[in-house]
Amino acid sequence: VSKEAFALRSSPVRPILQRPISRVRRDAALSTNEIRLKKQIKTVWRFTRPHTLIGTIVSIPAVHALASPTFLACFTPTFWYCVLSALIPAMFVNVFITG
Repeated sequence: VSKEAFALRSSPVRPILQRPISRVRRDAALSTNEIRLKKQIKTVWRFTRPHTLIGTIVSIPAVHALASPTFLACFTPTFWYCVLSALIPAMFVNVFITG
């Protein structure tokens, strides 16, 4: 392996010609607003500590399901209304605490 080829492989930033074609096309298809929105969503996702949000999203419906009187009660609109009314504030509190 030549020194130039090794330097290209080991450099942290690859030139656009060495990126996979699918990624180049995907990046080229996005507008500047879409790129900005994508970066903002990624920043918020990293800020919120994703493992805690995922734990909240999984645990609240699970606790509601354990407290429901029957299995079929988990598929009613009332059940999901109660789950969402607990889940949304819990996620905001989670962001407040971890952020």
